[in-house]
Amino acid sequence: MGATTSLPDEQVSVAPGDSVTCDIEVHNDGQVVDRFLLDVVGDATDWVTVSPASVSVFPGESEAATITFSPPKSSDVLAGEVPFAVRVMSSEDTEGSTVHEGTVLVEEYTEIEVELVPRTARGARTGRQQLVIDNKGNHDVPAEVRIVDPEDQLAGRTPTPAVRTAPGTATVVLLKLRPHKRFLRGATKTLPYQVDVLPQGADPITVDSALVQDAMIPKWLIPLVALLVTAAVVLTVLWFTLFKPVLASTARTAAAEQNAALSSQVSEAAAKASQAEQAAHADEAGPSSSAAPSATLIAPTTTPAATQQQQPNPAQVNTVPSAAANTAPAPVGATTAAAPAQASTDFRIQASAPPAAVGAYTIATYFDPARRTVNVRDLVLENPSGDVGLLQIRRGNAVLFSFGLQNFRDMDYHFVQPIVFPSGTPVVIAVSCQNTGKLCTPAVYFSGTAG
Repeated sequence: MGATTSLPDEQVSVAPGDSVTCDIEVHNDGQVVDRFLLDVVGDATDWVTVSPASVSVFPGESEAATITFSPPKSSDVLAGEVPFAVRVMSSEDTEGSTVHEGTVLVEEYTEIEVELVPRTARGARTGRQQLVIDNKGNHDVPAEVRIVDPEDQLAGRTPTPAVRTAPGTATVVLLKLRPHKRFLRGATKTLPYQVDVLPQGADPITVDSALVQDAMIPKWLIPLVALLVTAAVVLTVLWFTLFKPVLASTARTAAAEQNAALSSQVSEAAAKASQAEQAAHADEAGPSSSAAPSATLIAPTTTPAATQQQQPNPAQVNTVPSAAANTAPAPVGATTAAAPAQASTDFRIQASAPPAAVGAYTIATYFDPARRTVNVRDLVLENPSGDVGLLQIRRGNAVLFSFGLQNFRDMDYHFVQPIVFPSGTPVVIAVSCQNTGKLCTPAVYFSGTAG
């Protein structure tokens, strides 16, 4: 009882953007006229239809319905075999319903778009760009990246010359350009070059670009230096004509005031000594002779010897420290410590990790050859093979970042404050590979300065 179905071909092949049809035969094995409802189930439901949606079949007879396969030309429908099923439901005998399964082979198509960001590179020593490869096809496409300069005016390189682009994703490749010749002053120069992308199984794609090379001494630097020199000359003239004489006059005034104060103190001391001497003579002579000794006692107060003993030395008075004298000049040979020079640096760490238990890591390490402090400002994470697992970036044994490999193919980070790896501290990537039967080969590109 119920229905049986049959397809002339169990597998159908179709190109994305096209349509292919095939017939399905529905045979009524029952004893009465039955109406069968037909619909499609499975991963291909959105682009596989069956018509008519229902057929009425006499006992022992068969009716045909048409199945149409119309996969869209989109990266959402991947190339390869896609299973589908046609469900046939009986209206008279529900237990006699059936499902007929089959597969449709979606053919491959390749569509690659390429863009440079920014469109033109710029720099005096080096220029940087990002090449964005957008895979709009329905399958993985390996591609090779080449930088071509027909006039041989610059050298270009990339840490990832060979990439594998996944369908529906954009792969970012970092380009670094360096002119062969540099110049200190003058107008900017334009150095044209080409970027060739060679996708496997598709036509090469060429993008024209240029490096705008600036002079090593910026145009604004010379006017700024001239302005600073002029300001220094003006300040020097003001010092010798205004500020220095005022300071010297203030110092002389302070010294004169101190000399006058000392002279007054000496005179008061001499007067007190004279009065004491007169009182002593008066006591010895008695009351009757107090007038005569009075005349003889005044004379010693004006003798040159007493004056010379109490008056201060003018040379000593003039050496009293003033406000100007307390300002000590800077040592002639004094210098300030120069900050260490910072040089651009970049490097790439590639891991090759076998499958391991969760929590087990394979380590890849980088040491700066000159034992300098490395300041990382840019990171580019690469997982072109679509590995599964965990990737860590460490400073020595300290974990800085953790990323799930399945969450990205290519990803970049840029930091306002750099990540500092002190001298002698290794830059480490650790990979816990959770693939089945193959190595994990992610990589990390680092860019920044060292000094």
